[in-house]
Amino acid sequence: RGMLPAALAMALLLITVMPVATRAGSAPIAARHKSDAAAQKPLRFSITNLGALAGGFDAEAYSVNARGDVAGRSSVAVRGVPTTQAFLYHAGKLTALGMPKGSQASFGYGVNSQGEVAAAGEFDGAESPYIAGPGSRNSWLRLPVPPGTKGFSAALSINQSGEVVGLVQGMGANLWERRAGQYTRVRLTSSPFGEADSIDNAGDIVGFISPQSYPNRPALLWPRGAKILALSTFGGQGARAVAVISGSSTSITVTGSAQTRKGAQLPAVWRISRHGGHWIAGKPKALPLPNRFNA
Repeated sequence: RGMLPAALAMALLLITVMPVATRAGSAPIAARHKSDAAAQKPLRFSITNLGALAGGFDAEAYSVNARGDVAGRSSVAVRGVPTTQAFLYHAGKLTALGMPKGSQASFGYGVNSQGEVAAAGEFDGAESPYIAGPGSRNSWLRLPVPPGTKGFSAALSINQSGEVVGLVQGMGANLWERRAGQYTRVRLTSSPFGEADSIDNAGDIVGFISPQSYPNRPALLWPRGAKILALSTFGGQGARAVAVISGSSTSITVTGSAQTRKGAQLPAVWRISRHGGHWIAGKPKALPLPNRFNA
């Protein structure tokens, strides 16, 4: 699965503890004008081992929401048969979400603030998009796809309104909109390639539509109700956008990675702002890497 993180021996939740900012006016003016390099404090991290489901030996964590719930997948044994099941980590507890009826495996890819999980069920090697939960085992809602669709289709992200994005085999990036409890599928482009990887609570979407393999494809942003924007790189050919958040009606932030002229991938943040009714994407800002991971 090209959009997923590398496998982990056990699912891990990384929590960044940022330095607490001083309130404006409480420090001397000279101190507030120090260079960023001098003023920046080192980041501190804590790592929580989420473990694996009963009978499982490995797991992957794919998504985390604002309250710390985590969605992912874990190996598990069902009636003595090894398989994979979606899980939800909430309030310190890892819960198996089960599998859609008739499936052989399940995967949890995204989680919203209500604990609903954007997911997929596997049927004879092919995957179909579902919503699991919230928070209950074996509560699975299948999202509509065209009859006869085979191959890999999945729901990858869900926002607090229940809007879902992902991909449908042969139809690329898709959006599922919920109205009166019913879902309608919307193709985001006419391209048969690509996928929509993340949707924020304002309905902004990031993903890609190119047939090129990562990292040579461009990263795209669909601001809600506006034209698609291509996100720039550090001089290389491609980029990857993995998360999006709307700061206000005039600002959007996207995170991911972008390629340099030499082909290295650097973690990146894009700031997109609205001016005169049009969205304008700024150049990416490279995030600092620990010394031993410098590209």
